[in-house]
Amino acid sequence: MYRSYSELQGSEKIGRDYAIRVARRNSAIAVMAPHGGGIEPGTSELALAVAGSEYSFYAFEGLKENGNGVLHITSTRFDEPEGAALAASSMTVLAIHGYEGGDPLVHVGGRDTDAGRRVGELLASSGFKIGENGRWRGWHPGNLCNRCQSGRGIQIELTGGLRSRMFVRLSAEGRHEPSGVFHLFTGLLRQALREIEHRSASYPA
Repeated sequence: MYRSYSELQGSEKIGRDYAIRVARRNSAIAVMAPHGGGIEPGTSELALAVAGSEYSFYAFEGLKENGNGVLHITSTRFDEPEGAALAASSMTVLAIHGYEGGDPLVHVGGRDTDAGRRVGELLASSGFKIGENGRWRGWHPGNLCNRCQSGRGIQIELTGGLRSRMFVRLSAEGRHEPSGVFHLFTGLLRQALREIEHRSASYPA
């Protein structure tokens, strides 16, 4: 794995090995998948659906036929300029990640514990199993999700077992066909973001 984007650039070619997708919108919230495409399959599709047409969107995607794991830059080191700039210009960041694991689990972390708690409640109430955070707490101030203006973002980690239920297959082709689980999950995250927007608007200026 690379320790920085500049190091990655020295060996990998944009458009062949990886892609960067950004959509800036008139919103204080950004939904990001810094390990999208073939790196953590399904996370860019999830982020794009959650962002919809309302929230800003970012994905760093692996395009290799195999071996995309080498493109993984850890969240505390993630310094691709467009992604870092979008996080810094947003009040809140929701970062979506994936990791290996057969059990269909989702871990909710990040420094915005109130928002994370609400996300967990919504998901659990619809039957999603919430795992213990452990290493997926996402509390480090340098974590991409926390590099927003509030300093408190939300990090979602989904096992491969859960992501595999969201698509026909986790291959690049299979991810073009999302399942009902995908639509339920992304709808719940969008509901959580609407509540976060309402909460933020209620705060005194």
